[in-house]
Amino acid sequence: MSAKDDVSCAAIAPEIGITGTPVVDPATRTLYAVATSRERSGIGYRIHALDVSTGADRVPPATIAVDRFAPAYEQQRMGLLLRNGVVYAAFASYCDRDPSHGWILGYRAGDLHRVVVYTDSPDPGSSGNRPGGGGLWESGTGLAADAGGSIWVLTGNGPFSLDAGGANAGNSLLRLVPDGGTLRLADYFSPSHQSCLNDHDQDLGSGAPLFLPDLGEVLFIGKEGRFYVTRTDHLGGHRPLTRTCTQARASTDGDTIVQELPDGTVPGGVYGSLTSWTVGATRYVYTAGAADHLSAWRLADGKLTVPAATRAPERLTYPGGVPVISSDGTAPGSAVLWIVDKEQQGPVLRAYDPADLGHELYHSPLTGYANFTIPTVAAGRVFVGTRDALLVFGPS
Repeated sequence: MSAKDDVSCAAIAPEIGITGTPVVDPATRTLYAVATSRERSGIGYRIHALDVSTGADRVPPATIAVDRFAPAYEQQRMGLLLRNGVVYAAFASYCDRDPSHGWILGYRAGDLHRVVVYTDSPDPGSSGNRPGGGGLWESGTGLAADAGGSIWVLTGNGPFSLDAGGANAGNSLLRLVPDGGTLRLADYFSPSHQSCLNDHDQDLGSGAPLFLPDLGEVLFIGKEGRFYVTRTDHLGGHRPLTRTCTQARASTDGDTIVQELPDGTVPGGVYGSLTSWTVGATRYVYTAGAADHLSAWRLADGKLTVPAATRAPERLTYPGGVPVISSDGTAPGSAVLWIVDKEQQGPVLRAYDPADLGHELYHSPLTGYANFTIPTVAAGRVFVGTRDALLVFGPS
């Protein structure tokens, strides 16, 4: 369907369809997807449960309709999550046009009956003159869940009132717990200067959380390129800003968390997820900033070591990339780091030695490019989606 004719801006062109990564239930061989469609009343969303062998609907698709949910203003970017028999879909906005809110909607996997409704910006008019905000997008990364059943998400620009007992949660890391027909906030972190981020379009939620369960830590970076490291059992809440935005951007002691590195530590910020890899006693965290080089940071005693341990020579452009590690189990020397590099001369699939990013193992030009593309490695092959094709790399 035409993008510009049906939504508040042409963020996706020339057509809109399935824009969030589907999720598959291997036990029932069912694929769940949210699709954009033109309904009688205008643009709409439907959630489908499809047989992976035939593509046929297992049950009738459900129309997504919630009070104050305006499909022409809500963009479904994030990957779906299947957890405890519920399929969750998250929504942000089209070009920050209002009325939009950050939504998480949950549908029972067996019959697609809606069972969960949550918004992180429930109070109309609470963000200056804006009637909403707090989009959930993470540059297309999927919602995360832990072994205890919590759902984790980073939010974008929007109103904030959690520190005053409210429910508005712009520019925050949230741990949410299913509770009846909604999600209950169990813990959160929002930077002391979250209002500064909001005022300057520096979404914390352009990135996605990276969990290190053995350390009990979670790492994340947003548009400002600032590393945050905090504990999963105590995220840190919010300390009100006691200085100017300029002073806050220059400091790293405003929050009660494990570690905070300055603005621009990762130039251009992060759009997507980080990646971790351990070899021997050394653990690396990989970033691919929108105006940076692919970089590997050592993690020691739960904190990042500065500067980066190794960097690739190629300079990335917006939106940077999402590094992916593959290996032949634990076989020494088999690990490979993959990334799609947009590059001004044309997009390229690159492969590196993850212990030495100066050592490129392979590269291949790509035909076509779509923002936030992530290489997928499976069955000894690398799959890369473009605007109009699926490219497969590997042995013939």
